[in-house]
Amino acid sequence: MNIWIMDNRKGVNLLFKSFLQIPVDKDIISGLLTAFNQFTVHEFKQSIESIEMAGLRWVYIFEPSLDLLFVISDTKDISADTLFWRLSNIKESFIQRYEQTYRNRGDRWEGNLATFDPFEEVIEDLYFQWKDAEIMTSLADFFNLLGIVQQIFNYFYKIMKEEMVSAMRERIF
Repeated sequence: MNIWIMDNRKGVNLLFKSFLQIPVDKDIISGLLTAFNQFTVHEFKQSIESIEMAGLRWVYIFEPSLDLLFVISDTKDISADTLFWRLSNIKESFIQRYEQTYRNRGDRWEGNLATFDPFEEVIEDLYFQWKDAEIMTSLADFFNLLGIVQQIFNYFYKIMKEEMVSAMRERIF
């Protein structure tokens, strides 16, 4: 999973956090992502929602009140809905924490991006919570499947006990 939080007007990368081992220049990608979004807004009158590109699924959320662009990318096995939900949580947390700081910057923003560095910890905490939830979901699915298999065995046992001749039943057991 990769996360970008960008100033949509200038294409400046405010924060980038990567959990994937993909060699990317975060600043070049930030400029590309914002330019691509601005193009779709200008030409199609709406922001990008999600795209698949370079083997990844990319989900965008544009926050017009602050002119911020939030983008998340991950492998294609993660659904766009899941990525949207995760990015929405990140966006809300970021805005809650930095809205006033960001609004106060005005046009005299000096580019001190270290202000946003502590937010990487928030993203890491959320990421590891999501990974734990994925493990628990997989485990729950496994136990559900195991329960179904157990029910099938119980039905077979009942059929063999009630319907089969005892000699045949003994051979099967």
